[in-house]
Amino acid sequence: MVVLKVGFNALLPTTETTHFNDSSGIIINGDSLIELKKYKSNSIDLLLTDPPYNISFNHNLALKGRKEITLKQGDYDVFESEDAFYNFTEQWFKETVRILKPGAWLYIFFSKERSGYFTDPRNGLFKKYGVEYKDIITWAKTNPLPHIPVQRTKYVSATEFIIVGAKKGVGIDTKIKNYLGHTEMYNYYITGSGSTYKETEHTNEKPVELLRWILKASTNTGDKVIDPFFGSGSTGMACKALGRFYIGIEINKNFYDMSVKRLKKYKTINNFLETE
Repeated sequence: MVVLKVGFNALLPTTETTHFNDSSGIIINGDSLIELKKYKSNSIDLLLTDPPYNISFNHNLALKGRKEITLKQGDYDVFESEDAFYNFTEQWFKETVRILKPGAWLYIFFSKERSGYFTDPRNGLFKKYGVEYKDIITWAKTNPLPHIPVQRTKYVSATEFIIVGAKKGVGIDTKIKNYLGHTEMYNYYITGSGSTYKETEHTNEKPVELLRWILKASTNTGDKVIDPFFGSGSTGMACKALGRFYIGIEINKNFYDMSVKRLKKYKTINNFLETE
């Protein structure tokens, strides 16, 4: 296992917050809007996160003669209004940009309908908080969930989107750290859907191979990567495989326990994860 020397004690929670830590990273069971404020400005090398999208419904889809389909992702994805969701998004984004180093890249999984929150060239959050827009990566799934008859009114949802930027700074070059081979730098990535890679019961677990690809291009060994919405720990898994130091914040105790169990299960051998 790669042992990372990154000022470890300085990254531990300063209060009695429940947390797990080993030589690969830290997982904090807490509210990201509170925990992010505890980190020093300009101290983190990358943001990689899958925050709430505000796309859940508080009801199920009832089908005659079939099991109901839940349309609620979880309480974490339900907000009182669009304004409430926007304010929440701005709060965590502002604090995250503050703690990123100038030139650091950031990757945010987000709904395509609301990508303008960040990318609007007139008044988006990127412009407001000094982030240079880089791209939107498309994650394409080869076997998305098929539409049931009542849903057959539009295209099948077979993609998700990752908004990409870099923190600006005076005299700072925001080029990517490790430009990979030409075909590895296409702005799309193809995998199967969750049925091909999921390890946990988290509804929105992301594929580790996709996150590893992002980390390989945008970070170096020993870099500190923060994920304020850690979920089931996929960011930590990708970091552990590549020798990056992860800092995960997760408010939901069940998801926190899920991620701790998952990260404890694996050790790193030659950039591959193997069970203990």
